[in-house]
Amino acid sequence: MTVNIDLACGFSPKSKWIGLDIRKECKPHVVCDFSDGIPLKDSCVDEVNCSNFIEHLKPEDCKKFVKEIIRVCKIGSIVVVAVPSYDLDKTYVPEHLSFHSDCWLSYSRFSNEYFNVEKVIYPPSDLWESGEVQKLIPGITHELARKLFRNMTKNIVFKLIVKKKIE
Repeated sequence: MTVNIDLACGFSPKSKWIGLDIRKECKPHVVCDFSDGIPLKDSCVDEVNCSNFIEHLKPEDCKKFVKEIIRVCKIGSIVVVAVPSYDLDKTYVPEHLSFHSDCWLSYSRFSNEYFNVEKVIYPPSDLWESGEVQKLIPGITHELARKLFRNMTKNIVFKLIVKKKIE
């Protein structure tokens, strides 16, 4: 059985994926606080989507969250992470506790040890809406493209493959 999870899924979890969110009003499949970890067994997940969430973590909590993603993923799992681009003033809002993409990028040495970076793209939202990104990332759905960029002018999207477990 394939297990795909949508972390911090909000009100629109991906269809046929397990949505996890702290907010009960979103009606996710699993209500959880990620500061307590991801409530799944080790090495059980095939694919992870995490869109516009990491920037809401304190920088010191980002590495812990990434470790949890690695813990629940199998070797070869796909992890897609979207964060606001740090070059847009519009993305600096009070709920953002870190410099968005910097939070993820600051762990690049750590992340590169455990992930193969398949793609890093910096597309403007109109490329997603036009479907052009589907050509850049084969297999991505337009629904996911719209979700990744629903409220952002520009995001950075990382497509990673888990290559090593944390011992």
